[in-house]
Amino acid sequence: MPIFEATLNLMREPAEVFAWFTQPALVIRPRTPPELSLRLEETPEKLFLGARTVIVGRRWGLSHRSVLEVTAFEPDRLLIEEQRSGAVPPAGAPVICSRR
Repeated sequence: MPIFEATLNLMREPAEVFAWFTQPALVIRPRTPPELSLRLEETPEKLFLGARTVIVGRRWGLSHRSVLEVTAFEPDRLLIEEQRSGAVPPAGAPVICSRR
């Protein structure tokens, strides 16, 4: 399975950055191009272990839907989301996104 990693240095306290990442509405809406028409169909206000987020969108006349699930959660330290369904993973393999 491919692994994608990126590093970004932020001039904020780790707890403040982590709190931002646990709020899907802050992460998705203002950060995506309007032509993707992404919206949160189902999500808690704040992520927690086992939380599921459903993101839907439409591009070039095609609708898409992705389901993500939080599989590891340590407050102010670790957040791992696995994509359970959607167009990206090959043959249903989960995609793991880690925010440390």
